[in-house]
Amino acid sequence: MKNLNLTTTTKTTTRTEQAKLIMTPYVWAKLVYMRDKGNTEVGGFAVSKLEDPLYVEDFFLVPQEASQAFVSFDDEGIAEFQEEMLEQEKHPCQCTRIWIHTHPSHFSTPSSLDEETFQESFGNQDWSVMFILDRSNGFSCRLQTKINKEINYSFEIDTEIDWSCSFKETNHKSWDLEYKRCVKETAPSFETVFTSATIGNIDRKGNFTNREKSYIDQLEKEEYELLGEDKDYDLLEEEYLEELMDLDFAGSFYE
Repeated sequence: MKNLNLTTTTKTTTRTEQAKLIMTPYVWAKLVYMRDKGNTEVGGFAVSKLEDPLYVEDFFLVPQEASQAFVSFDDEGIAEFQEEMLEQEKHPCQCTRIWIHTHPSHFSTPSSLDEETFQESFGNQDWSVMFILDRSNGFSCRLQTKINKEINYSFEIDTEIDWSCSFKETNHKSWDLEYKRCVKETAPSFETVFTSATIGNIDRKGNFTNREKSYIDQLEKEEYELLGEDKDYDLLEEEYLEELMDLDFAGSFYE
């Protein structure tokens, strides 16, 4: 478990430490507020910059059942979230790659269910992040990436808050409404905690799929294609992935 660095610091890092998740103060404030609203886990997705997908500018809950042991996202709620992001001209790499959730305890270590969900629901993507925040502001931040588009590697990365940026002010009234709309508290069952994945699956394009039905297929294809008329999203993402690979992620597993 790490403690989040809440002060501005400068330090020398190794190549593998150069990849880090950066949050605005607004995101940090909203995440802590949502964590402390109840006694359960809560989860959602980060929204990041297109040109820097590890720079998080916003965070949203999605409809979910939440207990002290797990969060289970609603498939239709995920589809609605993704559709809303498409309407805002967000590429999937900005809003489907960074999964954030909290732990109501003082331990941020991923549970076996967290590990299973991260692998099964995000393993098809070129890269993804699992961020967990606990009650004491300790955190776990794991980046998962594919090597040669076949082998999954995951490793811890650092997290910082960018206090130097301009950011939105807090909006507790809006956050309260979002929490009330999205979070349904429930008691964990043995079957849910130990056998279920919580999110479904996400394909390499960032589309959410379920074992029974792919809700992304319900979206209008023309709407998605319009987003590509003046923005080469795939090229931007490819260039960013090349930068990630230059950090020699694979090498960190053999040192």
